[in-house]
Amino acid sequence: MQPQVSILAGRAAQHAPAAWGAVFALALAAFALVASEFMPVSLLSPIAADLRISEGQAGQAIAVSGAFALATSLCIARLAGRLDRKVLLLGLCLTMIVSGTIAACAPNYAVFMAGRAFIGVAIGGFWSLSAATAMRLVPDHLVPRALAIVNGGNALATVVAAPAGSFLGPTPRAPATAGDRLTERERQVLDAVPVTVLVDTDSIARTAGMAAAEVAASLTRLASLGHVEGSGGRWRLAQRGGSVEPR
Repeated sequence: MQPQVSILAGRAAQHAPAAWGAVFALALAAFALVASEFMPVSLLSPIAADLRISEGQAGQAIAVSGAFALATSLCIARLAGRLDRKVLLLGLCLTMIVSGTIAACAPNYAVFMAGRAFIGVAIGGFWSLSAATAMRLVPDHLVPRALAIVNGGNALATVVAAPAGSFLGPTPRAPATAGDRLTERERQVLDAVPVTVLVDTDSIARTAGMAAAEVAASLTRLASLGHVEGSGGRWRLAQRGGSVEPR
């Protein structure tokens, strides 16, 4: 009796409708996770300038996500056996959102690395569950197609993540003209201005090691040349337009 029940169950599974919507949702999640992991590859210089760290330290953000992905993939199997996989996958996607928020708003290197660690947890957990989940969403003869769709999201993200980061990041400056040449003090002030975070004149003066009044005058000229932009006495590098004289 038991073999007959198994055969009938197998035939029912073969004729069960394929949940292609869920498969494409997995592919979209794979795309978002891999893109979140690799997009900073093309943004290491702006990240390093914004956080006042070296480009090598900024590059460790890629390594730390991989390390946490490895650790999570080895440990999540026990948790997966106790929880509904749908809930667990949704939790991992929420972790990805939290990671991106932390990394985007990070005021210092330690917080930024914590955000990158969260994306590693999300990636490791997702890839440990995605294949088995996709296999359960379609009949056996459609499993290869489902796995190809999910892995297609991964492949697409690998191709477009770094170029997208370059496109969405700070625009490269055009070469400066003779009339736009900066003095050494203006260069010193420009080096002290963060890329994305608005900071006040006194903070820039402390970083540059100069008097606040002298920094304020330099910032006014730098703003007129399009190098920096400000609001309410707070400044950052100009995000669009302007030119920075090559060193």
